[in-house]
Amino acid sequence: MHNLRVLGVDATSIEHVVISHGHPDHYGGLYSFLDAFDRTIPVATHTDAFLPRYAVMGDGRTSAYYNQTFTLDNVERHGGRPVLSGGALDLGCGMYTTGYIPRTVPFEGPVEPSAPHTPGLYQVRADGSYGLDEVVDEQGLVIDVKGKGLVVLTGCAHAGVLNTIDRAREICGPKPVHAVMGGFHLGFPTTPRANVDLTLDGMKEREVAHIIPMHCSGLHTHATFQRDAPERYLQPAVGTVLRFGK
Repeated sequence: MHNLRVLGVDATSIEHVVISHGHPDHYGGLYSFLDAFDRTIPVATHTDAFLPRYAVMGDGRTSAYYNQTFTLDNVERHGGRPVLSGGALDLGCGMYTTGYIPRTVPFEGPVEPSAPHTPGLYQVRADGSYGLDEVVDEQGLVIDVKGKGLVVLTGCAHAGVLNTIDRAREICGPKPVHAVMGGFHLGFPTTPRANVDLTLDGMKEREVAHIIPMHCSGLHTHATFQRDAPERYLQPAVGTVLRFGK
C-alpha cells in the first residue's frame, strides 16, 4: 500500500487480484489491500494455495504452519471473493492466469529431499499426506499485447520460468514472447550455477525479447544476463514503470 501511495496509484481502481501461490511473501499485505475497498473484489488463486505449509529447520525442529492466516474465510472476511481454479482463467482484455504449470524442462523440476525430514519446506497435501512443498499451486500471468506478443509475469517461478513461458504459449498460441518478468527462482545457495546459463539459453531459444529478473532471481543471474544478453536484459527497480504496446 505504501508503494502504491508513493507512485500515486489509486488502489481502489484495481479490479482483480491474482495471488501467484500460497507463500507469505506473495500473499502478504493482501488483507490490508482488501480493506481499502468498499466493495467485493475477486481474488484468483490456485485451488491448493490454502493447504497448510511448514518448515523443517536445520536443527531438525519442525515449525508451526507458517501460512495459517491465509484462509478462504479470512479472504472473504476482508472483502475478497475467492476465485479458485487449477486451470487457466481468462481475466479479460487479453490477460490470463496460467493455472497449473507443467514441469517439462528437466533442470527446472523440484529436487526431492535426500531423506525424510531433511531441512526444507513441506506441505500437507489435499489427500492428507505430506511431503516436499513442490508449490504446485504456483501460477503466472500472461498478457497478450496487440502488435507485440506475450508478456509473461512470474511470481517465484518455483515451476521454472521456462516452463511458465511454455505454459503461456500453450494458452495463447505460439506467439512471440515480448517480455518475461518476475522471480526466476535462481538466487538460492542450493541452485546450481549452471541453471542460470541454461535458463538464459532457454530464453534465447524461445526468442524472448526482454528479460526482467526480479525478486528471487539472484545477483549472479542479473550479472550473467547483463553480461551475456545486454540487448535483452533490463534491470528493474522499485517504481519502474514499463509500458508495452499503445
